[in-house]
Amino acid sequence: MASTGTAQPHEWDGQGNQADWLADNCTCTSCLSTSPDFNGPRVLTAVVPWPDESLVGLVTRTSARNHLDRLRSILAVAGSALHTRFNLAVRDDLDFVQLAFAARLPFHEIEARRYRPVSAAGDRLVVDFYDAAVPACDLELRYSRVTPSWLKAGYHSALGHHALVTHCPKTGEILFDHCPRCNLRLT
Repeated sequence: MASTGTAQPHEWDGQGNQADWLADNCTCTSCLSTSPDFNGPRVLTAVVPWPDESLVGLVTRTSARNHLDRLRSILAVAGSALHTRFNLAVRDDLDFVQLAFAARLPFHEIEARRYRPVSAAGDRLVVDFYDAAVPACDLELRYSRVTPSWLKAGYHSALGHHALVTHCPKTGEILFDHCPRCNLRLT
């Protein structure tokens, strides 16, 4: 489904992009509880999220699909004009409801990709990582690792943030964060 960038069939009104309609008409509890009337800028075209896509990858892909050269345009609507090198999934200074509106995404798609603290035992923080409790120290949040197939598809899996994952479970490709030619860190 995700590799083609097309949405699965859903009931919709036939006007415009199907993903746009789903973003505005999601009936899940999370989206219904956070659906006030918004005014403000939005991207023109929504993207269909991949199941394991990272939040920064999803927002980056949305920006690229709408010909925005930086994440700054979308993040400014959510309360921060700066895209720090720190991962969006752990930031608390953004209005994620407004981010979902601006990116034409259902709120639950944004919220599911955040790494929220679930417990702390002593000095060890545990976060929710796609419905799994993972020690926060196991997540490499400053730099994202990728595989050639992810780059080719224009997507970033959240597995690229998990320091203990060395290979893509789907393709078997090794995850890397440096250019194989010049050895500079990928940005």
